[in-house]
Amino acid sequence: MSRCPRLLGSLLLLVALRAWGSQIDIQGDLNDTVFAKGKEHSVWTGNAVLKSEDTTIYADRIDLWGKDFVYAEAEGNLRVVNREKEIYLSCDRLSYDRQTRFLTALGNVYMEDRKNGVVVKADSLQYDDERDETIVQIRVRIFGDEEDFQARAEFARYRRAEELLVLSGTPYVLWKEDEYRAVQISITLEDKKVKSVRMVEGSGKITTKEETASEKAPAGSPQPSGTAPSGAAPAGAAPEATPPAATATPGGAVTPASPAVRNRPAPGPTPPPKEIQP
Repeated sequence: MSRCPRLLGSLLLLVALRAWGSQIDIQGDLNDTVFAKGKEHSVWTGNAVLKSEDTTIYADRIDLWGKDFVYAEAEGNLRVVNREKEIYLSCDRLSYDRQTRFLTALGNVYMEDRKNGVVVKADSLQYDDERDETIVQIRVRIFGDEEDFQARAEFARYRRAEELLVLSGTPYVLWKEDEYRAVQISITLEDKKVKSVRMVEGSGKITTKEETASEKAPAGSPQPSGTAPSGAAPAGAAPEATPPAATATPGGAVTPASPAVRNRPAPGPTPPPKEIQP
């Protein structure tokens, strides 16, 4: 495609996008656009950039299609920046509906909410801009600005406006060196810090840092001061007498030695039986 037709196609696409009512710009090294009704499709490759009012998508390839090019897909060196909400996102593949403002990210998902101090890693992420809610699934890992907070689960729902994070699917939370496990765990944030951690009643377990240290103590480790080892006699108790050793008799039998046996002389040879006279 020569430079003039490609430039004309780009201008026509921009006119179509702006006529749809969205402030959006797109650019790239190469472009191929089809305007046929019902077959609208535009492909941008090489340093492709899609800019809307508050969001910018950077990728190796960006596809637009549908009426008024409402749907977008992107892949390759993919980054998304939302300047208004201070959100940074990277992943392998991304799809976005500009009409519903619903985004889906797949593969090696990394999201950073710099405003609330939250970092999320997972295999899948869905973001509903209208509800300001994020759903994260599969191998979810969450970190906060606080060094002593981290969480993991298979499913997480993050309500950004409420600063509420709900975990399920074998959730685990480490906060202030205490461990939380339950069917469902809710975490409330405030000023980039964890305000509270709540668990479903009757289903949770908290392991304190003292209990964790006790479980990890190796066998034979020093006992706390004033504590007698297991099986030891209490302080001040008389020592138990050592039982005497066993003594072997000349006949070969082994008999436990006792004071009475020890003081008794060993028996001599057995005398022959007496003859009975007729």
